[in-house]
Amino acid sequence: MAGAMFQMVKGEAVCACGLTWPRDPALEVVCPVCAAGVGQPCPRKRPSGHDAWGLWAHNARDLLAVAMVTGYDHVCPGAELPFDPLQPRLFGL
Repeated sequence: MAGAMFQMVKGEAVCACGLTWPRDPALEVVCPVCAAGVGQPCPRKRPSGHDAWGLWAHNARDLLAVAMVTGYDHVCPGAELPFDPLQPRLFGL
């Protein structure tokens, strides 16, 4: 499965400005790259073929969540500048 990926937080996602979501907003949409369902992380394999540790999502899924999930499209005042809206946001990391 092609496409850059990022590691999501487990549990509540917290923005630097204090805005929170019960889980990472990327989990609220179906992944357009691998079709992982709502609530399911995208699969990620190590070079050995074993599953990678943690929760992963494709960047395209995060960008879709920005467009679809209410409140996720805000620009956090605590974000480091320059802010690149084409890069996924990593909450709580």
